[in-house]
Amino acid sequence: MAPRTSNHPSALWVILGGIASLAIAIGVGRFAFTPILPIMQQATGFGTDFAGLLASANYAGYLIGAIAFGYVPPARRLVSFRISLLLCVLLTGWMGLSDSQATWFVLRGLTGIASAGVFVLGSVLVLDRLNTMGYTNAGGQIFGGVGVGIVLTGIAVPGLDMFFGWQGTWIGTAFLSLFLLLLAWLYVQAQPVTAYASDSKAASATTKPTAGGAPMMRLWAAYFCVGFGYIISATFLVAILQQKTGSAFVSQSAWVLVGGAVAVSTLFWPRFSSRFGLVKSLIVAHSIQAVGIILPVFFDYSWAAYMGAICFGGTFMGIVGMSLIYGRTLAQGGQVVGWLTGLFSLGQIIAPVIAGFMAVSRESFDAPLVMAALVVAAGAVLLWPDRHRS
Repeated sequence: MAPRTSNHPSALWVILGGIASLAIAIGVGRFAFTPILPIMQQATGFGTDFAGLLASANYAGYLIGAIAFGYVPPARRLVSFRISLLLCVLLTGWMGLSDSQATWFVLRGLTGIASAGVFVLGSVLVLDRLNTMGYTNAGGQIFGGVGVGIVLTGIAVPGLDMFFGWQGTWIGTAFLSLFLLLLAWLYVQAQPVTAYASDSKAASATTKPTAGGAPMMRLWAAYFCVGFGYIISATFLVAILQQKTGSAFVSQSAWVLVGGAVAVSTLFWPRFSSRFGLVKSLIVAHSIQAVGIILPVFFDYSWAAYMGAICFGGTFMGIVGMSLIYGRTLAQGGQVVGWLTGLFSLGQIIAPVIAGFMAVSRESFDAPLVMAALVVAAGAVLLWPDRHRS
């Protein structure tokens, strides 16, 4: 389907713009770090404890941005989104221009803020636009963009490193993101002001009384749990699998498989949740992810690495998408997305630091992985009382 010649793109192009946005925000802004991390460690010699601090800097920035961008007024969402897009790409490339650990720390933090801007504002802009166009159930497809970004960086990083080293890999990743930036810039658009005014009136007339109730509290807690648990694998997966299997190929290809599973899962979970309900689907996804996280603890084989990658990649963005959509059924507006993303990010800040120091002290990632799996499983338990909702 070709884009319309008017200023209002078709639903397909709005979805593609959303996919490109999330590919930059999460696939590049956050997760380019995962395959580049062992390359940087080998070249510069920093330990897993500092790697955890670098990851947490990114997620701390993400927390700040998630809360702040949730309060951006509708009329300024698009310009804030586009500025965040540009910064996300530029700051990613800047990582390759410095040898200073302090500079890396600051850059990862700033990239986290920019990533949150792209994610929160891009999600709201695209979901609102699709709702206006009558494609409410199509919104979950945009989260496949995370998988697209992971696949692109996972494939590109080994080749870029071979020719340009770790510094050129960061810069090359930024250049490869420019096409995604163009798609997002062109096809993520704001609703007309009149539509926002109309939505605002409707929202004030239909504010849901359950917004501050027990279901929302349980969703917040479960979303924090999955943020805490999944990020340990998401940050260290390539390093973990390289240590477990002794194969750089297995670890890098498993990361690409994670991205592919993410992309496919965004087509699966909307259908699954339509049939079984959002909360039941979230419980299932939490359970599968916990299994995927813990598999490498018990098996050092490549099949376990790949199976764990599929279970992990096949659930983590499904959980994000379904949680945000479920949250918007409990309360309306961009602040809901911002606060949910903020709680998710709070878990992400804490977990890598703990996991990094645990891995160094025990000389193994087994204990951090067990901890991560248990916390993700706890999220399923928290959601259990609401299994008959949505």
